[in-house]
Amino acid sequence: MSARSANKNDEREIVFPRGGFDVDRSSIFPVYIQLAEQIRYLIATAALTPGALLPPTRYLAQNLGVSRNTLENAYKLLIQEGLLETRGGGGTRVAAGARTIRGRIDDGLLKSVEAVVERARTAGLSIEELTSLVASRYRTLGAGPTVKVGLVECNPSAAEYFTGELRRALGVEVRSLMLDDLRGPGAGELLEEFDVIVTVFYHFAEVRKLLREAGPSTPEVVAITMQPHLSVVNELSKLPKGTRLGVIYPAEDWHAAERVRRMEATILKTGLKNIKVQSLCIEPGVGPSAFEGLDALLVLSDHMSFFKDRMPAGLPVVEFRNTLDEASIHMLREVIGDMKPRGLAPKS
Repeated sequence: MSARSANKNDEREIVFPRGGFDVDRSSIFPVYIQLAEQIRYLIATAALTPGALLPPTRYLAQNLGVSRNTLENAYKLLIQEGLLETRGGGGTRVAAGARTIRGRIDDGLLKSVEAVVERARTAGLSIEELTSLVASRYRTLGAGPTVKVGLVECNPSAAEYFTGELRRALGVEVRSLMLDDLRGPGAGELLEEFDVIVTVFYHFAEVRKLLREAGPSTPEVVAITMQPHLSVVNELSKLPKGTRLGVIYPAEDWHAAERVRRMEATILKTGLKNIKVQSLCIEPGVGPSAFEGLDALLVLSDHMSFFKDRMPAGLPVVEFRNTLDEASIHMLREVIGDMKPRGLAPKS
Protein backbone atom coordinates (compact mmCIF):
# COMPACT_ATOMS: atom_id res chain seq x y z
CA MET A 1 0.00 0.00 0.00
CA SER A 2 1.29 3.46 -0.78
CA ALA A 3 0.08 7.02 -0.65
CA ARG A 4 1.28 10.18 -2.33
CA SER A 5 1.99 13.21 -0.14
CA ALA A 6 -0.68 15.86 -0.10
CA ASN A 7 2.08 18.46 -0.12
CA LYS A 8 3.00 19.27 -3.71
CA ASN A 9 6.50 20.26 -2.64
CA ASP A 10 7.12 16.85 -1.10
CA GLU A 11 7.04 14.06 -3.66
CA ARG A 12 8.08 11.29 -1.29
CA GLU A 13 5.85 8.22 -1.29
CA ILE A 14 4.99 6.32 1.86
CA VAL A 15 5.10 2.58 1.32
CA PHE A 16 3.56 0.29 3.94
CA PRO A 17 4.31 -3.42 4.22
CA ARG A 18 3.09 -5.72 1.49
CA GLY A 19 -0.53 -6.55 2.19
CA GLY A 20 -1.07 -3.37 4.17
CA PHE A 21 -2.41 -3.34 7.72
CA ASP A 22 -4.16 -6.24 9.41
CA VAL A 23 -7.48 -5.40 11.05
CA ASP A 24 -9.12 -8.10 13.15
CA ARG A 25 -12.69 -7.03 13.83
CA SER A 26 -13.28 -10.01 16.14
CA SER A 27 -10.44 -8.93 18.47
CA ILE A 28 -11.16 -7.42 21.89
CA PHE A 29 -8.57 -4.78 20.97
CA PRO A 30 -10.22 -1.72 19.35
CA VAL A 31 -9.27 -1.20 15.72
CA TYR A 32 -7.47 2.08 16.47
CA ILE A 33 -5.23 0.26 18.99
CA GLN A 34 -4.45 -2.42 16.39
CA LEU A 35 -3.48 0.22 13.83
CA ALA A 36 -1.41 2.22 16.33
CA GLU A 37 0.53 -0.93 17.29
CA GLN A 38 1.32 -1.67 13.65
CA ILE A 39 2.51 1.89 12.96
CA ARG A 40 4.55 1.77 16.19
CA TYR A 41 6.24 -1.41 14.93
CA LEU A 42 7.02 0.18 11.56
CA ILE A 43 8.69 3.11 13.31
CA ALA A 44 10.66 0.91 15.73
CA THR A 45 12.02 -1.17 12.85
CA ALA A 46 12.69 1.92 10.68
CA ALA A 47 10.22 0.90 7.99
CA LEU A 48 8.96 4.43 8.70
CA THR A 49 11.79 6.85 9.46
CA PRO A 50 11.75 10.29 11.14
CA GLY A 51 10.15 12.85 8.85
CA ALA A 52 8.23 10.26 6.84
CA LEU A 53 4.79 11.48 5.83
CA LEU A 54 1.85 9.26 6.73
CA PRO A 55 -1.16 8.93 4.45
CA PRO A 56 -4.08 11.29 5.12
CA THR A 57 -6.61 9.67 7.45
CA ARG A 58 -9.38 9.92 4.87
CA TYR A 59 -7.34 8.06 2.25
CA LEU A 60 -6.16 5.31 4.59
CA ALA A 61 -9.62 4.90 6.17
CA GLN A 62 -11.13 4.27 2.74
CA ASN A 63 -8.46 1.70 1.90
CA LEU A 64 -8.94 -0.16 5.18
CA GLY A 65 -12.71 0.09 5.29
CA VAL A 66 -12.74 1.82 8.68
CA SER A 67 -14.01 5.20 9.83
CA ARG A 68 -11.82 8.26 9.55
CA ASN A 69 -12.32 8.83 13.27
CA THR A 70 -10.69 5.43 13.95
CA LEU A 71 -7.54 6.48 12.05
CA GLU A 72 -7.50 9.85 13.78
CA ASN A 73 -7.61 8.13 17.19
CA ALA A 74 -4.67 5.92 16.21
CA TYR A 75 -2.65 8.94 15.04
CA LYS A 76 -3.56 10.93 18.19
CA LEU A 77 -2.34 8.10 20.43
CA LEU A 78 1.03 8.02 18.66
CA ILE A 79 1.28 11.82 18.77
CA GLN A 80 0.81 11.64 22.55
CA GLU A 81 3.64 9.10 22.70
CA GLY A 82 5.93 11.41 20.73
CA LEU A 83 6.17 9.05 17.75
CA LEU A 84 4.18 11.22 15.35
CA GLU A 85 3.83 14.96 14.93
CA THR A 86 1.66 17.30 12.92
CA ARG A 87 2.82 20.38 11.10
CA GLY A 88 0.46 23.09 9.93
CA GLY A 89 -0.70 22.08 6.46
CA GLY A 90 2.07 19.48 6.24
CA GLY A 91 0.17 16.40 7.35
CA THR A 92 1.19 13.87 9.97
CA ARG A 93 4.80 12.70 10.04
CA VAL A 94 7.04 10.44 12.04
CA ALA A 95 8.49 12.68 14.75
CA ALA A 96 12.09 13.78 14.41
CA GLY A 97 12.89 12.34 17.82
CA ALA A 98 11.14 8.99 17.28
CA ARG A 99 13.44 6.18 18.34
CA THR A 100 14.24 3.14 16.28
CA ILE A 101 15.99 -0.10 17.17
CA ARG A 102 16.74 -0.88 13.50
CA GLY A 103 20.41 0.00 13.81
CA ARG A 104 20.86 -2.62 16.55
CA ILE A 105 19.12 -5.53 14.80
CA ASP A 106 19.44 -7.26 11.43
CA ASP A 107 16.92 -8.68 8.99
CA GLY A 108 17.45 -12.16 10.40
CA LEU A 109 16.33 -11.11 13.88
CA LEU A 110 13.27 -9.34 12.49
CA LYS A 111 12.27 -12.44 10.55
CA SER A 112 12.77 -14.56 13.66
CA VAL A 113 10.52 -12.23 15.67
CA GLU A 114 7.82 -12.38 13.02
CA ALA A 115 8.07 -16.19 12.92
CA VAL A 116 7.83 -16.48 16.71
CA VAL A 117 4.81 -14.15 16.84
CA GLU A 118 3.06 -16.09 14.08
CA ARG A 119 3.67 -19.41 15.85
CA ALA A 120 2.45 -17.94 19.15
CA ARG A 121 -0.75 -16.75 17.48
CA THR A 122 -1.28 -20.18 15.91
CA ALA A 123 -0.80 -21.77 19.35
CA GLY A 124 -3.38 -19.40 20.83
CA LEU A 125 -1.01 -17.48 23.11
CA SER A 126 -2.11 -14.01 24.19
CA ILE A 127 0.14 -10.95 23.88
CA GLU A 128 0.64 -11.00 27.65
CA GLU A 129 1.62 -14.69 27.65
CA LEU A 130 4.12 -14.28 24.82
CA THR A 131 5.63 -11.11 26.32
CA SER A 132 6.00 -12.79 29.71
CA LEU A 133 7.60 -15.87 28.13
CA VAL A 134 10.16 -13.83 26.18
CA ALA A 135 10.95 -11.53 29.12
CA SER A 136 11.45 -14.49 31.48
CA ARG A 137 13.76 -16.26 29.06
CA TYR A 138 15.72 -13.08 28.38
CA ARG A 139 16.31 -12.54 32.10
CA THR A 140 17.47 -16.13 32.66
CA LEU A 141 20.19 -15.69 30.04
CA GLY A 142 21.95 -13.14 32.24
CA ALA A 143 21.78 -10.06 30.03
CA GLY A 144 23.87 -8.09 32.53
CA PRO A 145 22.85 -5.39 35.03
CA THR A 146 19.33 -4.11 34.49
CA VAL A 147 17.52 -1.03 35.66
CA LYS A 148 15.61 -1.60 38.91
CA VAL A 149 12.14 -0.10 39.07
CA GLY A 150 10.07 0.57 42.18
CA LEU A 151 6.29 0.90 41.86
CA VAL A 152 4.67 3.00 44.61
CA GLU A 153 1.00 2.43 45.42
CA CYS A 154 -1.27 2.78 48.44
CA ASN A 155 -3.23 -0.41 47.83
CA PRO A 156 -1.36 -3.75 48.27
CA SER A 157 -3.44 -5.71 45.74
CA ALA A 158 -3.16 -2.93 43.14
CA ALA A 159 0.60 -2.73 43.77
CA GLU A 160 0.99 -6.47 43.25
CA TYR A 161 -1.06 -6.45 40.05
CA PHE A 162 0.69 -3.47 38.43
CA THR A 163 4.12 -4.72 39.46
CA GLY A 164 3.44 -7.84 37.41
CA GLU A 165 2.12 -5.78 34.53
CA LEU A 166 5.25 -3.60 34.50
CA ARG A 167 7.54 -6.62 34.61
CA ARG A 168 5.83 -8.11 31.58
CA ALA A 169 5.71 -4.83 29.66
CA LEU A 170 9.25 -3.63 30.39
CA GLY A 171 11.23 -6.83 30.91
CA VAL A 172 13.09 -5.38 33.91
CA GLU A 173 13.13 -5.97 37.65
CA VAL A 174 10.16 -4.29 39.35
CA ARG A 175 9.38 -4.26 43.09
CA SER A 176 6.32 -2.85 44.78
CA LEU A 177 6.49 -0.24 47.54
CA MET A 178 3.76 1.18 49.74
CA LEU A 179 3.49 4.91 50.33
CA ASP A 180 4.17 4.28 54.02
CA ASP A 181 7.54 2.71 53.10
CA LEU A 182 8.67 6.17 51.98
CA ARG A 183 7.66 7.90 55.22
CA GLY A 184 9.96 6.11 57.65
CA PRO A 185 13.52 7.01 58.68
CA GLY A 186 14.94 4.22 56.51
CA ALA A 187 13.38 5.54 53.28
CA GLY A 188 16.66 6.95 51.94
CA GLU A 189 18.48 3.64 52.35
CA LEU A 190 15.56 1.73 50.82
CA LEU A 191 15.47 3.99 47.76
CA GLU A 192 19.15 3.37 47.04
CA GLU A 193 18.10 -0.01 45.65
CA PHE A 194 16.17 1.59 42.77
CA ASP A 195 17.04 3.44 39.58
CA VAL A 196 13.58 4.84 38.97
CA ILE A 197 10.36 5.13 40.97
CA VAL A 198 7.03 4.80 39.17
CA THR A 199 3.66 5.88 40.51
CA VAL A 200 0.27 6.99 39.22
CA PHE A 201 -0.46 10.69 38.65
CA TYR A 202 -2.76 10.69 41.68
CA HIS A 203 0.22 10.00 43.99
CA PHE A 204 2.91 11.78 41.97
CA ALA A 205 3.14 15.04 43.96
CA GLU A 206 3.18 13.18 47.29
CA VAL A 207 5.79 10.66 46.15
CA ARG A 208 8.03 13.36 44.73
CA LYS A 209 7.81 15.27 48.04
CA LEU A 210 8.64 12.16 50.07
CA LEU A 211 11.65 11.40 47.87
CA ARG A 212 12.99 14.94 48.29
CA GLU A 213 12.67 14.54 52.05
CA ALA A 214 14.46 11.17 51.95
CA GLY A 215 17.72 12.64 50.66
CA PRO A 216 19.52 14.36 47.79
CA SER A 217 20.42 11.26 45.75
CA THR A 218 17.05 9.59 45.39
CA PRO A 219 15.99 8.05 42.06
CA GLU A 220 13.97 9.74 39.33
CA VAL A 221 10.18 9.69 39.68
CA VAL A 222 7.94 8.95 36.70
CA ALA A 223 4.15 9.31 36.72
CA ILE A 224 2.02 6.96 34.67
CA THR A 225 -1.65 6.79 33.75
CA MET A 226 -4.00 3.84 33.67
CA GLN A 227 -6.80 2.82 31.36
CA PRO A 228 -9.64 0.31 31.76
CA HIS A 229 -8.62 -3.23 30.88
CA LEU A 230 -9.88 -4.16 27.42
CA SER A 231 -12.00 -6.96 28.89
CA VAL A 232 -13.86 -4.29 30.91
CA VAL A 233 -14.38 -2.12 27.83
CA ASN A 234 -15.55 -5.19 25.92
CA GLU A 235 -18.16 -6.05 28.60
CA LEU A 236 -19.39 -2.47 28.83
CA SER A 237 -19.72 -2.21 25.05
CA LYS A 238 -22.17 -5.14 25.11
CA LEU A 239 -24.59 -3.38 27.45
CA PRO A 240 -27.79 -2.15 25.77
CA LYS A 241 -27.91 1.41 24.48
CA GLY A 242 -29.02 3.84 27.17
CA THR A 243 -27.79 1.69 30.06
CA ARG A 244 -27.49 3.72 33.29
CA LEU A 245 -24.20 2.50 34.73
CA GLY A 246 -23.44 3.07 38.41
CA VAL A 247 -19.72 3.37 39.21
CA ILE A 248 -19.67 2.53 42.91
CA TYR A 249 -17.10 2.72 45.70
CA PRO A 250 -17.26 2.16 49.50
CA ALA A 251 -17.75 5.51 51.27
CA GLU A 252 -15.73 4.28 54.26
CA ASP A 253 -12.53 4.65 52.22
CA TRP A 254 -10.88 7.96 53.12
CA HIS A 255 -10.28 8.79 49.44
CA ALA A 256 -13.57 7.35 48.14
CA ALA A 257 -14.86 10.52 46.42
CA GLU A 258 -11.63 11.07 44.50
CA ARG A 259 -11.19 7.44 43.55
CA VAL A 260 -14.71 6.94 42.28
CA ARG A 261 -14.32 10.11 40.18
CA ARG A 262 -11.13 8.65 38.70
CA MET A 263 -12.97 5.43 37.83
CA GLU A 264 -15.76 7.42 36.21
CA ALA A 265 -13.28 9.54 34.24
CA THR A 266 -11.46 6.49 32.85
CA ILE A 267 -14.74 5.02 31.64
CA LEU A 268 -15.82 8.29 30.02
CA LYS A 269 -12.50 8.41 28.15
CA THR A 270 -13.37 5.16 26.36
CA GLY A 271 -15.95 7.09 24.36
CA LEU A 272 -18.60 4.37 24.75
CA LYS A 273 -21.93 5.77 23.56
CA ASN A 274 -24.23 3.05 24.92
CA ILE A 275 -23.88 3.94 28.61
CA LYS A 276 -24.71 6.86 30.89
CA VAL A 277 -22.33 6.95 33.83
CA GLN A 278 -23.16 7.93 37.42
CA SER A 279 -20.67 7.64 40.30
CA LEU A 280 -21.79 6.78 43.85
CA CYS A 281 -20.07 6.41 47.24
CA ILE A 282 -21.98 3.74 49.15
CA GLU A 283 -22.26 3.83 52.94
CA PRO A 284 -21.80 0.52 54.86
CA GLY A 285 -25.39 0.35 56.15
CA VAL A 286 -27.28 0.80 52.88
CA GLY A 287 -29.23 -1.87 51.03
CA PRO A 288 -30.49 -2.50 47.48
CA SER A 289 -32.61 0.68 47.50
CA ALA A 290 -29.41 2.76 47.09
CA PHE A 291 -29.10 1.40 43.54
CA GLU A 292 -32.57 2.35 42.31
CA GLY A 293 -32.57 3.85 38.83
CA LEU A 294 -29.44 2.00 37.73
CA ASP A 295 -29.34 -0.72 35.05
CA ALA A 296 -25.82 -2.05 35.73
CA LEU A 297 -22.95 -1.59 38.16
CA LEU A 298 -19.19 -1.18 37.80
CA VAL A 299 -17.26 -2.41 40.86
CA LEU A 300 -13.56 -2.84 41.64
CA SER A 301 -12.67 -6.51 41.98
CA ASP A 302 -11.37 -5.82 45.50
CA HIS A 303 -14.77 -4.47 46.55
CA MET A 304 -16.97 -7.32 45.31
CA SER A 305 -17.22 -8.87 48.79
CA PHE A 306 -18.20 -5.49 50.30
CA PHE A 307 -21.07 -5.01 47.83
CA LYS A 308 -22.13 -8.65 47.48
CA ASP A 309 -25.02 -8.50 49.97
CA ARG A 310 -25.92 -4.88 49.20
CA MET A 311 -26.53 -5.09 45.44
CA PRO A 312 -29.98 -5.91 44.05
CA ALA A 313 -30.32 -9.48 42.77
CA GLY A 314 -30.22 -9.72 38.99
CA LEU A 315 -28.51 -6.37 38.41
CA PRO A 316 -25.62 -6.87 35.92
CA VAL A 317 -22.21 -6.25 37.52
CA VAL A 318 -18.96 -5.58 35.65
CA GLU A 319 -15.74 -6.01 37.62
CA PHE A 320 -13.48 -3.02 37.04
CA ARG A 321 -9.72 -3.29 36.70
CA ASN A 322 -7.15 -1.03 35.15
CA THR A 323 -4.21 -1.73 32.92
CA LEU A 324 -1.20 0.34 31.97
CA ASP A 325 -1.82 3.10 29.47
CA GLU A 326 0.02 2.46 26.16
CA ALA A 327 1.55 5.93 26.11
CA SER A 328 2.83 5.41 29.67
CA ILE A 329 4.48 2.12 28.74
CA HIS A 330 6.18 3.77 25.78
CA MET A 331 7.40 6.66 27.93
CA LEU A 332 8.79 4.27 30.56
CA ARG A 333 10.65 2.31 27.90
CA GLU A 334 12.19 5.57 26.72
CA VAL A 335 13.21 6.56 30.25
CA ILE A 336 14.66 3.13 31.05
CA GLY A 337 16.44 2.98 27.71
CA ASP A 338 18.35 6.16 28.63
CA MET A 339 19.31 4.90 32.08
CA LYS A 340 22.26 3.06 33.49
CA PRO A 341 21.74 1.01 36.65
CA ARG A 342 22.68 2.96 39.77
CA GLY A 343 26.21 2.46 40.97
CA LEU A 344 27.54 1.54 37.52
CA ALA A 345 29.98 4.34 36.80
CA PRO A 346 31.50 4.63 33.31
CA LYS A 347 34.83 2.92 33.02
CA SER A 348 37.77 5.25 32.67
